[in-house]
Amino acid sequence: MSQFHPDVAFNAPAHYAEEDLDATRQQVQPQQQQQPVSHEYYKVDKPSYVWSVIHKLKTPQLNKRQKMCYYVCIQCIQDNVPWQDCLVNLVKQNPSNGTLHIKNRHPAIWNDHVDAQAHIEKKEKAKLDIAAGSSRKRARPFVTDSPDLARESGPSSVAPKQYADDISNADREKIDLQRQDMLMRSEIDKQRLALERRRDEREERLFELQQRLLIAQAKESEFNLKASRLRLKVDMANMGVTMTDVNAALGDEVSI
Repeated sequence: MSQFHPDVAFNAPAHYAEEDLDATRQQVQPQQQQQPVSHEYYKVDKPSYVWSVIHKLKTPQLNKRQKMCYYVCIQCIQDNVPWQDCLVNLVKQNPSNGTLHIKNRHPAIWNDHVDAQAHIEKKEKAKLDIAAGSSRKRARPFVTDSPDLARESGPSSVAPKQYADDISNADREKIDLQRQDMLMRSEIDKQRLALERRRDEREERLFELQQRLLIAQAKESEFNLKASRLRLKVDMANMGVTMTDVNAALGDEVSI
C-alpha cells in the first residue's frame, strides 16, 4: 500500500517524505548485506512508493526478474523538477534481496555501470531500454506549453522532447536491421549466382564429354569394320580364293 494518496500529483519535493529525499537514510534490512551502489543510483527501500508510481503511470506488466517502472530521480528531486518531467529512469530490482536501484538515464551523466551483483550485460540493457521506450511511446502525452497544466494533467502532459532519444534509437535500430537485411540479400544473391555458374560449367563439361564419347565410339566402329574385312580376306585366302576374286567380292580396288 502506498504511503501517498492516489490523487496526489508528485510534482514537487513537498510531496516526498524526508527519508525519500535523503539517500543516506535509506538502509537495507540488517540481515542483508549492503550492496555497493554508484552515485548514478539512488537506493530506496520503499517499494510501495514505486508501485504507486507504476499504478499512476499504468506501466505494462512487469518482468518478474527485472522489475521495471518509471521513477523520479534524486537529481530531479533536488532540482525541484516535477516527476512528470523525469520519465527517464529505470528501476531495477535486485532478485537476491529485493533492493531497488534507480538507474539515472540523463544523457549528461549516463554510463554503462550496472548493479555489481546482477551483472546485466549491455544486450539485456538494450532490451530493457527498448521496452521502456515502447511503453513511453504507448503513453505519449498531449503536447502543451503550460507548466500549470502539465502539473495538473499528470503523465499525459509530458513534453515530447523526452522521446527524442527513444525515437532516434528506434530509427537507428530500424536502419541497422535494413542494412543487415540488404547484406543478407546480397550474400544470398552472390551464393545463387555462384551456384548457377557452377551448374553451367558442369553442363558444359558434360556436353564436352558426351561429344568426346561419340567421337570415340565412331572411331571404334570404323576400326571394328576394318578388322572384320581384314579377317574375311584372310579366311577367303586360306580357302584358296584368289585375291582378285576376294577384292571383287568385297568391292576393294586395291588388293592387300
